[in-house]
Amino acid sequence: MRLSFIKIMFEVASAAGTVGLSTGDGGVLSLSALFSDFGKLVIIATMFLVRLGPLALGLFAVKTHKDLRYRYAEARVVLG
Repeated sequence: MRLSFIKIMFEVASAAGTVGLSTGDGGVLSLSALFSDFGKLVIIATMFLVRLGPLALGLFAVKTHKDLRYRYAEARVVLG
C-alpha cells in the first residue's frame, strides 16, 4: 500500500507534538496501524525523544561535577 507523503508527515508531526491525532480511512482507526514495524518504532522513538526533550538529553550527555551543599566549619581554638 502506498501512503501519501503529506499523511505520513502529519503522523510524524502529531507524534512530535504528542497530541495523539491521526488520519485514517473508514476501516482503519489510525494511519499508524498501516505502518511497518520499523515505521511504528520510528513513531515511538519520535514521541519519546520529543517528550523527553533535547535539553534533558543534553544534560544526560554532559557529566557534571558534584556540588557539595556543605562545608566544614573553620574556627581558631584557643587553649589556656
